[in-house]
Amino acid sequence: MKALLAVLQVALSFCGFAVLTVSALATTPVVTVTSPINGQYGSPVNFAATASSPDCAGGISAMRIYTAPKIGVYTVDAAQLDVNINLTDGSYNTVVQAWDNCGGVGKTEINVTVISTNFAPPRFVYITQPQHGTVAGYIVNPQSGELSFNGQTPVWAHWGPWAVASDSGGNHLYVANEGSLDLSAYSINRTNGHLTPVPGANFPTGSWTYQTGVAVHPSNKFVYVATDSNGCNCGNSGVVAFSVASNGSLTPVPGSPFLTAGGNIALAIDPKGKYLFTSGFVSSTNTNGVINAFKNNQTTGALTAVAGSPYPIIPVTCPACFQGEQFNDLTTDRNGNFLIGPGYLNGVIYVYRINRSTGSLAEVAGSPFLDEEPRQCTYCAGAGPTSVTVSGNNGFVIAQNQGDANNLVAYQLDAVTGGLTMESKTWGPPNWGYTGEIRADSSGSFVYTLGQLAQPGVPFLMTGYMIDQSNGSLNPVPGAPYPTWQNNETTGIAITQ
Repeated sequence: MKALLAVLQVALSFCGFAVLTVSALATTPVVTVTSPINGQYGSPVNFAATASSPDCAGGISAMRIYTAPKIGVYTVDAAQLDVNINLTDGSYNTVVQAWDNCGGVGKTEINVTVISTNFAPPRFVYITQPQHGTVAGYIVNPQSGELSFNGQTPVWAHWGPWAVASDSGGNHLYVANEGSLDLSAYSINRTNGHLTPVPGANFPTGSWTYQTGVAVHPSNKFVYVATDSNGCNCGNSGVVAFSVASNGSLTPVPGSPFLTAGGNIALAIDPKGKYLFTSGFVSSTNTNGVINAFKNNQTTGALTAVAGSPYPIIPVTCPACFQGEQFNDLTTDRNGNFLIGPGYLNGVIYVYRINRSTGSLAEVAGSPFLDEEPRQCTYCAGAGPTSVTVSGNNGFVIAQNQGDANNLVAYQLDAVTGGLTMESKTWGPPNWGYTGEIRADSSGSFVYTLGQLAQPGVPFLMTGYMIDQSNGSLNPVPGAPYPTWQNNETTGIAITQ
């Protein structure tokens, strides 16, 4: 047989087919899947596999997971993978396939039945486009994370829609409008993601201006908007609170707005609904950063300042560090034990433990944690973390950097101590700059972020990544990056169930 193949190879080489070789015919990668095995699972399903090619000196070039014929949901340019994949209820003949550098292909099939879901998969993504006063919607493929327009022309919000958030059930969407000083509220069609304004929308926030953050209470009974009047002499800064009626309309909570001494930049509610936090300034004349902490009355929605609030953001000290620090974003971990803020000015990530009895804050050991930029001195500015999110399974904190770094950095989150350990760095497309928020879906599988290409026309785009559960590294979802509606500027992003 070997002699026959050798003769065939020589013969074909005289006919211009020298590309056919014995080695090309002989290499077949071996794919070993350790997770899952044939059986029943909840979603997301963990896939862990390795590949080798004994007859190919070049080794493995790539691996891919298929959940159905021609439906590839995850690709890695390596000889191993470890990732969680969202699968809706049903039976799947999944395939883990590998390619080697000699042209060989190998695969292993695993039969999986999904009988229940541990985390709700994402359904829709919405982004704000302030220049045109609109909100655009996308449909999420829950297995691959791929996005497609939902077929509805972006809906009118009001002037300057900036921040956006949805309720926990994915039934309502709320958009804070900076220019028109109000809050837009929509019902979400659970089939196609189309938006319909609720009765009475839009809802004024009073004399407060520069809405910078919006959040929904976990009970879905209340909506909060952070406001900032610094520099405009047009009222005080605070948190405006609304109650949600059965038809989705909003009415002010008695006592609203709840004042802060300085303006507010971002807002977060702990997932148990007991406490609310804003990042802001000491006062209208002092722009050093603080965190305002409130206790939430879960019956009325009213806010009461936590003892010790506001808490100063203590800047790191080094020759190149700024003497103040501010948080452009704010989030909690998924268990409500830690508050996390990106220190944009000095390139660090802050983590605070939330006292579950009182709502008071204290920095955890090791905080602030160094961002990824190589630097000539400890804590030198370089990376500029502007937005931060926590994966849905509480495994990773992912920071979005502007400045010199212009990348995404994933940290392993210690759910006991709150400590962060840097795991991976991911850069966006060529000539790409992150300009908006980064947000993770509730399943723990995906993150989506907004950015801009540095080229004529300055198009704005959105990109998505699947989170590798082994180290937090990010693999672009199929089709990313995605064009925004008419390439308009984008700022806020919300992912709904």
